[in-house]
Amino acid sequence: NVFLFFIASSSFADPSLLHPTFDNAPDGHRYWGVAKNLVEGLGFYYRMDATGELMPLTRGGALPPLLFYLPIKILGLNGAASWIVSIQCVLLYCIALISRALARPFKTSPTLIQILCLFNPILIIAAHHAQSELIFVFLFTAILWFCSRLLTASKPATRMEIILLGLCIGLLPLARPLGLYLIVAIPILLLISLWIQSGSFRVRYLNFPKLIFVSLIAGLVMLPWSARNYVVFGEFSLTQSEGIMMQWHY
Repeated sequence: NVFLFFIASSSFADPSLLHPTFDNAPDGHRYWGVAKNLVEGLGFYYRMDATGELMPLTRGGALPPLLFYLPIKILGLNGAASWIVSIQCVLLYCIALISRALARPFKTSPTLIQILCLFNPILIIAAHHAQSELIFVFLFTAILWFCSRLLTASKPATRMEIILLGLCIGLLPLARPLGLYLIVAIPILLLISLWIQSGSFRVRYLNFPKLIFVSLIAGLVMLPWSARNYVVFGEFSLTQSEGIMMQWHY
C-alpha cells in the first residue's frame, strides 16, 4: 500500500497545488488544517473555506492534529503527505493484526478476518487521506481487544494492559467526539455479556480497583481537552456539537 502510494505521488509535480492527501480529505481543515495552524502558532483553530476566517476547533478531536503536527512542522505541508500516509498504513496493518485475536473466541478464521480488515477499500482510502478515521478505528479495535480479554482471559490483567486500556479509552473521544458515546456504551454491553454468559467472564482479569485505575487514567487523558473547551466555549466538555450530530443521524 505504501509502495503504491510512493509510485502514485511521483506524478504530483506542482508544489503550488495542495497534495491529494490533504485536498481530498473530507473536512480535512479540521485535521490537517488545524495541524498547520498549530505549526504556525495559531492554536486549535481552522480556517473557513469560504471566508478564511479562523474558527476554534469544535467538531473534531485534538489527537489527529497533534499526530499530524510533527511531520508538517519538519517537512512542510505537502512534504508531510507521504509520512502521514505511511503512518496510517501502519495503523491499518495493526488493526488487521489485532483483529486476529478478536476472531478466536468465535471459532472463525483469524486470517480471513485479518484479510477482510487489511483490504477493506474504505479503510485503504481513509489511510491515504489526512483524516481521523484510521486513528479512531485503531483505538476502537484496541479497546475491543481488551473487552475480549475481559470476557475470555484466564489470567489477571497486567499493569501495562491496565495502562494501555486507560490510554485507549481516554484517547478515543480525542480522535473523534463520537468516541465519547462509545466508551459510555461499552460497559453496558459488557454487563449484558456477563448476564448472558457469566461462565466465561473472568472477574479476576479486571477487578474493581483496576477498573478505578483505568477510569483515572482515561480521565486524566481527557482532562486537558475538556479544560481547553471550558476556556474557549465556557463549557467543561469533550465536544461541542457531536450531540447535535447524533440527533441528526440516530
